[in-house]
Amino acid sequence: MQFERQPAIPCTLVEIAKGPIDTQGVTISRGVVSRASVIGVITSITEAGTILEDGTSHILLRPSEFSPIPIMPRVGEIVVVIGKPREYSGQRYLQMEICKRLRNPAWVEYRRRELALLVPREPTVKADTTNPKRAVLERIKQLDEGTGADIELLISEIPQAEGVITALLTQGDIFEIRPGKLKVLE
Repeated sequence: MQFERQPAIPCTLVEIAKGPIDTQGVTISRGVVSRASVIGVITSITEAGTILEDGTSHILLRPSEFSPIPIMPRVGEIVVVIGKPREYSGQRYLQMEICKRLRNPAWVEYRRRELALLVPREPTVKADTTNPKRAVLERIKQLDEGTGADIELLISEIPQAEGVITALLTQGDIFEIRPGKLKVLE
């Protein structure tokens, strides 16, 4: 089996601090972050690690045990850090893989604007294996913006949707507003 390296996702420290964490990474509004890319200012250096702040929150930086020792910047320097979000004894930290000084402070504003442009993904409905009819009905309601929900999209998102759609059409729970578009009868 080949190891696949995950991309570093640009995010803020408050997203890392507040999001639920598990073995996959931190869950933020745009998905799961297993490797984070953050830009901030070093505010202090302690024996436990280095404190990074980005204007939204602060976090402890610790070097990775498997990576070479990253460049350790001085207090007040602007850095970009790529690392894995971790938690130990209830304290979140970033296990650094890369730490690079940024000489141009415009990068902080660039990242702020970049993060403002990233729109959270539309939540997808996980197929309810106990009641696929309910899952299809809920997804039709979510996708319908007045013109109906696309049948092809439903079939690609929910397993067994084709058979469920046929059954719902014959029962009269949904109707085809025009070819390829479904609406829930309410």
